[in-house]
This record gives sequence, C-alpha cells and structure tokens, in this order.
Amino acid sequence: MLHMTNWADFSHIFANTTYDAFYQKRRVQRYNIEISKLALNFRQPEKINKIILHGSYTRQYNQINIADLNQWHVIEKGFADIGYHYFINKYGHIIVLRPLAYNGAHCLGHNENSIGICVAGGMAVNKKDWEDNYTEESRQSLAWLVDTLAKMFPIQRCRGHRTFDTNRLCPGTTFGCEFD
Repeated sequence: MLHMTNWADFSHIFANTTYDAFYQKRRVQRYNIEISKLALNFRQPEKINKIILHGSYTRQYNQINIADLNQWHVIEKGFADIGYHYFINKYGHIIVLRPLAYNGAHCLGHNENSIGICVAGGMAVNKKDWEDNYTEESRQSLAWLVDTLAKMFPIQRCRGHRTFDTNRLCPGTTFGCEFD
C-alpha cells in the first residue's frame, strides 16, 4: 500500500504564496537557517521535463530518515535544505521533502528542470560498491510516483543520477521505470 504525506495534493503548490510563506517559516524554525539561504527561485511547471533517480547509498536493512538526509545535505554539504523533492523509504512510503515549486539540489546542471527522487538502499555488503538491494515496496512506490509525475508534467526523460553525471554510480541499478 502506498502512503503519502498530507502534501500529496500538488495542484496548489505553484500558485499558493501562503504555502511558500509556510514552507520558509517551517524550514527556518526547524533547521535555524538564515532566511537568505532560502532565496530559492520559483520555477514554471511546464519547464520540468525530467525525473532524476537517486539511491541513498545505505544498506537495505538500515532505517534512514529525514534527519539523516538533513545531516548529509544541510549540515555536511551546506545546502539550504534537503536537495530531493521526494524520498521513498524501504517500506515504500513516499515522503515529500522539497516542494516542486522550488529547484532541487540533487544533480548539478539539471536542477532547474528536474524532479529529484531518492530511494532508500543501494550500498553493497562491502560498503564500497553499489548494489541492487532496493525493496519491492520501494520499487512499486517509485513506479507509481514516476507515473503520476509524468501525467502532471511534460516529463521527457526519467533516468538515474549516473546518466547525467558520469562521475557517479548512483543509484547503482535500473528500477524498471526509466524512459527517454
């Protein structure tokens, strides 16, 4: 069964300034970030034309959560917020992270016109390589989310991070929902 947060209704995101104010206030309170770091540009929905898939590079049995993503993106990399738009945990739960109205921070040179989705898993037992250890629940949720987003936006391409950045191996596999 698929679960989404109460932000699943995307239709209001691009035009609702109240939502934007709420988002900025919530993030500043939550992470104590300077307001200036949240000067993220709004983007036009018709320009979103690709989905970029990521793996969290964690073992399948690890319970990764938003605090971990925050640690990696905000604390360690200095981003204003978590760079992905969505995160799918090992149980297949879809968690909305960054509103679609904002550019992501997940693939250099492709953030303005893409949606970033991170799926829990990908680390091999040796903790050095990528491995296809994503759960069936997370794969099903990913397929559903990609299909839903492709109906909402003019998506022309859905590929792993490594397709757009040859220095990366992320997500270490294909999920079966990629397309050109």
